[in-house]
Amino acid sequence: DVGEDCDCGSEKEDPCCEYQMCKLKSGAQCAYGECCYNCQVRTRGTVCRSGKDECDLPENALCG
Repeated sequence: DVGEDCDCGSEKEDPCCEYQMCKLKSGAQCAYGECCYNCQVRTRGTVCRSGKDECDLPENALCG
């Protein structure tokens, strides 16, 4: 929503988001998404999802 950095549900649901304020916690760069890991933006080329078999290739994040 407008004015929100993240979707605030509960403190347990999103450790990167200030509960009820919908703002990123101090030091957090992100709250969710393929490029977000432990509240930090992943570096370019990071594998976000491993392939399951020879027809399902790994996906690289275009982050950073």
